[in-house]
Amino acid sequence: MKRKMVLVVALALLVAACGPDGNTEPTRAAIPADVPGVKEIAVVEDPAELRPGPRDASPEPVAEPVFKPVPEPAPASSPKPVRSNLPTPPPTRRRPAIVAPDPAVPRVPPALDLRPGGIVPADDVRVTAAVADLAIRLGQDTDAIDVLDAREVTWRDGSVGCPTPEMGYPQVLVPGFLVVLRSGDSSYRYHSAGDLLPFLCETPQAPLEGSA
Repeated sequence: MKRKMVLVVALALLVAACGPDGNTEPTRAAIPADVPGVKEIAVVEDPAELRPGPRDASPEPVAEPVFKPVPEPAPASSPKPVRSNLPTPPPTRRRPAIVAPDPAVPRVPPALDLRPGGIVPADDVRVTAAVADLAIRLGQDTDAIDVLDAREVTWRDGSVGCPTPEMGYPQVLVPGFLVVLRSGDSSYRYHSAGDLLPFLCETPQAPLEGSA
């Protein structure tokens, strides 16, 4: 019995060694099924089938999207002041404003002549105009100026009592007006004629009638 089994196995090995050429597909050796104690042996044609497969291969990770913050625009900077190389102009000197007192009446010393034809009312427009002009010239307030004399006079010629050297004037009598003011220790004479307002006279001459 054993010899028969050995003979069958040897025959199977011989058939396997003398397999088909490269143009024919290999076939499994037929083993008699009636041989007791011999089991069918499976022949693996592709050796790669004997390699163990991967164990529970995990799927490749999927890259998650990356969100980049969008930078906010920087606030606009205020423009810097431009420095000029030009020199600063000197401050402008303004003539002091004349504030007329209420009532606007210059102070008149009580010792003046108040007879008819003498001193005129202190609120006369010619008096207030002379006081205002002198206050501007001296840079003072009108209250600091006193009225020494204010009267209607007659000038000797057309110079209105204030001749200019080397100037000729009509030799006629001219009715006019005289105002004498005082500020501190100095006195100032204002002459006028007709409808003209009094002007400061620096070379005064006495009128034909009366003087101050």
